[in-house]
Amino acid sequence: MINGGALGLFLLACGAIAVLTLRAARRPRLAQLALLIVGAFVLCNKVYSPQYALWLIPLVALAVPRWRVVLLWQLAEVLHWWAVWLYLAGRTAGGLPEHNLGLDVYALAVAVHILATAYIMAVVVRDIVRPHRDVVRRIGIDDPQGGPFDGRPDRRPRRVGTTAASATGRGPGRAAPLGWQDREGTPRLPASPGPRGGTASRPGPSGTPSPPAEDVQ
Repeated sequence: MINGGALGLFLLACGAIAVLTLRAARRPRLAQLALLIVGAFVLCNKVYSPQYALWLIPLVALAVPRWRVVLLWQLAEVLHWWAVWLYLAGRTAGGLPEHNLGLDVYALAVAVHILATAYIMAVVVRDIVRPHRDVVRRIGIDDPQGGPFDGRPDRRPRRVGTTAASATGRGPGRAAPLGWQDREGTPRLPASPGPRGGTASRPGPSGTPSPPAEDVQ
């Protein structure tokens, strides 16, 4: 019963990931899809070992390269690791109650661990739905871990000169910051080709358009 339920939940999660992939305006990166699938397996599995976090570490670094997101997730993982082993030590070795961890604190740590993993997956889903929030895609890189899929055309081709933000149909919005070095304002997107082979103007740091580059004769 438990095995069948866990397998059913995992298959439903994989189906939802497939629907998200096929309906996305821009093709998701391979690292994003791998993180969603492995994260779904971790959340749906009947065995909830803390060692499963080792599978997610390289995928999180590739799919969600944001310090704040990664540090929040790692803080939850450290709390879960600490709670698991203190609780098991009390159950197996006994000892004084003040040196052991109760079931209530252990259950709270497991809940925090589940929410942190779901949070990482939610950030990835948001980056897929709104590609201009993806810190990898918005600097002009397509899918560095995609292999043969890197640079492949999207299912819904974008018009020349449009950014990833306009391709989502949600307006330009605000680009996601790359890290702590981007606190001054919205970073600029790569310029699109001009009508005569030059470089089209794009907003400068103060919001005023920069002059176009000279055409190459």
